[in-house]
Amino acid sequence: MKKLLFHITYSFGNFANTIAYQVFGNRIQFYYVDILGLNAATAGIIWTIYGIWNTINDPLMGQVTDRTRTRMGRRVPYVFFGAIPLGLSFFFLWTPPGKSPWMLAAYFLIMLFIFDTIYSLTIIAYNALFPEIARTVKDRVQLSAVREILATIALLLSYIAAPILSETVGFIWMGAIMGGFISLGYLISMIGVKEDKSLIKDDDNVGIKAALKIVLSSIPFRWFVVANLTKEYVFLILG
Repeated sequence: MKKLLFHITYSFGNFANTIAYQVFGNRIQFYYVDILGLNAATAGIIWTIYGIWNTINDPLMGQVTDRTRTRMGRRVPYVFFGAIPLGLSFFFLWTPPGKSPWMLAAYFLIMLFIFDTIYSLTIIAYNALFPEIARTVKDRVQLSAVREILATIALLLSYIAAPILSETVGFIWMGAIMGGFISLGYLISMIGVKEDKSLIKDDDNVGIKAALKIVLSSIPFRWFVVANLTKEYVFLILG
């Protein structure tokens, strides 16, 4: 029972991640283009620039966590101390200062970079803890099931509650409420989590340049980059 409770609290990180990813993915384009009036072609260019960063920031953030050494471990600090900044950056996505076209575009691009960087750092650190949280196959099956249950609840909130909130109290309050869920979920997920420092080996580290070389030499990754940029290009064409 104690282990199940621990799995439930840890799985709240998946709850937070699902809300952040789904609400962002499903509402942000509509908000900036249809509600705030950002030019669709400009939005397409912004998404293309963002897409390039999004393809390389994951290995970079993975390197950052791998090379971190603290009393709390390598991963826990980024989830615990990243929870509130992530929720705040999500909230600020919905609070652009004024409606000047250039200011709106600049703010959107800057906040995309800030949000995505914190999001990547937090979710990579969170997911990297999974093998330590669940050491056996049985534990991993149970933990995966609990994670999916909470992700499903978060999915319902993202697709049902977020649109209702944006229509009734506005996008800013929706961002504040959902941002609160994101921060709270990640904070709950770190209750009782302690990293096994014996698993940390300094000689396992690969330098950032070497890691990027490995990633960029991967044929599947190159196809992923092409697909991701194509998706962003579609936004530009549709604009």
